[in-house]
Amino acid sequence: MAVILVVEDDRTTNDLIRDYLYDAGHDVRQAYDGRDALRQFAEGTIELVILDIMLPKLSGIQVLKEIRSTSMVPVLMLTALQDEGTQISSFDALADDYMTKPFSMVLLGKRVLALLRRSGRIPEMDIWKYGDIKVDFNGYLAERGGDPVELAPMAGAGWHGCRPGAVSAGIFTRKPIHSCTPAPVSARRRDSPVILYCF
Repeated sequence: MAVILVVEDDRTTNDLIRDYLYDAGHDVRQAYDGRDALRQFAEGTIELVILDIMLPKLSGIQVLKEIRSTSMVPVLMLTALQDEGTQISSFDALADDYMTKPFSMVLLGKRVLALLRRSGRIPEMDIWKYGDIKVDFNGYLAERGGDPVELAPMAGAGWHGCRPGAVSAGIFTRKPIHSCTPAPVSARRRDSPVILYCF
């Protein structure tokens, strides 16, 4: 989804972040000191920076100030420093977010997506695809095999087995259904397909 520069001198931590973000679909670059971070930032189109503060050669705050002299790319500070003064200094230098170690990889991923959305680098919702079915959550549109498909919103309380925000991967009959699992092929009405969205 995005080109992300991870600046972290601890190689194990750097590699773990790289692997997690790579699996989430991002193109990840790695730097292990402040000067290398600035070199890579200058050489490539970086869309987000995850930046440690305690770095060799140049501190994370110095790197952030250099980045801000030319770019407003989102920067998330990721550091073991939890004191208020360091956090204030980071935000004064125009950091976009601040996260302390130890940290949750899942939460880091969520913060990355939030920063990318706010900066306009990814859409609010991706287009969801399954086989020949495509759902555009932004436009409230769906199609199957290129043909428009009727979307049928439903209240969560009346439908058992639906996860909030889940979209069922199938075409359904118009008979009452009590889960978000696809109806059997033999039961589907192919003349009027419906994709059910669970609120």
